[in-house]
Order: sequence, then structure tokens, then C-alpha cells
Amino acid sequence: MDNSTKRYMSHNIIPVLWTESLQNAFEKMNKHHFRHLPVVSETNEVVGIISDRDFQRAMQVDASDYFSKRVAKAEFDPQAKVRDYMCWPIQTLPVNSTLIDAAKLMLEKKISALLVSNDAEIVGILTTDDMLKALIQNLQQKKEEHPIKDRLLSVFFNSPVNELVDMANQAGI
Repeated sequence: MDNSTKRYMSHNIIPVLWTESLQNAFEKMNKHHFRHLPVVSETNEVVGIISDRDFQRAMQVDASDYFSKRVAKAEFDPQAKVRDYMCWPIQTLPVNSTLIDAAKLMLEKKISALLVSNDAEIVGILTTDDMLKALIQNLQQKKEEHPIKDRLLSVFFNSPVNELVDMANQAGI
């Protein structure tokens, strides 16, 4: 079972310039159906990350309208730039890291995305959604590895033997 970040990360990353307007960056994120975008400087150095939550925080709407889905289009202050709402410093993880390493770092830092690097180059992004997909895949694989054990346990727990074991347990035997 391959539990490397390389297997589960998103390889297709779309960076946004830190001087880009929030409106342009938001449209780019929605066009590609992403929830996180790396933020780069004019020299293409990664300086932060912006998420859908950062955009929500920057929207010029009544929060109750936004969450009740009555907002037709997101609007931002025309002067607002990505750098005004991005998160920094960024958290990166080496490409050869395990999912356990990633999960520990995400929990420790209370973040929902990590940029994955190969030396100084960003090669992907790993999000909580990617981690959940990995969990589902690993749990399904484990279940498929033990079909006979699962059937035996099912037969045991649905048989009179299980009822006898429960009665003996309740009687303190």
C-alpha cells in the first residue's frame, strides 16, 4: 500500500500573483474547481496560499446572504489584492513524505492544505480532501483484504453463539 503524498497530492497547481486582484484570483480558482491556490511573487517565489475561506472572508456581502445561497456573484473591494488575504508563512512538505507526516503537520498547524515540494520547486498540493480520499481508498483496500474474516465475524455476531456469549457476559461468567 503506497501511502506517499506523491500518490495523493494534486499535481495540477495554478499559482496566482500576490498583486493580482481578489476578483481575478477568485474567478481563476472557480474556473479550475480548486479550493486553494499557491501565491507567488513577481519572481515566481511562493510567498503564501489563498483558500476559499480567505475569499469568503473578503467578500462584500452579508454573511447570511452568502450562506443561504442568495448571492448570485461574489463581489470584492476592487482595490483588494491577493496579498491582503493570503495566508503566510506557507507550510511545505517534501514530496517523499508519508501521509502520516502530512496529517501530523496539518493537525499541528491547524491547516487544510500543504504545498508539496521537490527541493525548492513546488510540485503539488495536498489538501484535507486528498487525505480523505486516501483514507477511503485505504479502508476499502483493507476490507477487501479480509473478506473471509468479515464474513466469519458477521456469522458469529448474528448467531445464537453470540447471544450465549452476551448472556454469559451479563451474568459475570
